[in-house]
Amino acid sequence: MIDFLPILEYFSNMREFSHSATDALRDAGEELREQAAVSADERRLSAATTKILRETGAMRLIQPARYGGLEADPRCFVEAMMAAGEYDGAAGWVLGVVGVHNWHIGLYADSVQKEVWGEDPDTWISSSYNYVGRATRVEGGFELSGRWGSVGLRACAVGLRRRGCIRRRSALGDAPFSAPSP
Repeated sequence: MIDFLPILEYFSNMREFSHSATDALRDAGEELREQAAVSADERRLSAATTKILRETGAMRLIQPARYGGLEADPRCFVEAMMAAGEYDGAAGWVLGVVGVHNWHIGLYADSVQKEVWGEDPDTWISSSYNYVGRATRVEGGFELSGRWGSVGLRACAVGLRRRGCIRRRSALGDAPFSAPSP
């Protein structure tokens, strides 16, 4: 059996990758802890928790600076997830699952980054990694059918209505691609 205690102790004592966004999350820790029950009752992040993740800048830690991000060391992002998770596991989970998309989009061409963050650098992005659906090429784009579940969907709804990141089957296997959504 693997002893995870040394690993957890290592990460819980890791402070050298701190950032002002992480410090702000810790400052808001008690409010995150209080909101955890609200989030559980609502079965989604509470409005207050979403506001904390947005206003502290934690969600933009690994987003390119040219589009309003903090462009921090990815280890700062991991530290922020752990800090949020100390007070509210769901907040830490959503920060990680949704926030990492900023890094993903940062790897795309600048035109895609501009489409995502050009009008709103606080656009949250979610995608479906466990998709049960089909994207069919049609004139002018793609038609989606099936179920396209995601984590953090309610907090990301504005971004998803404007654009989405979906996956398609190709001769090379699964490949991510961007497709504007209505």
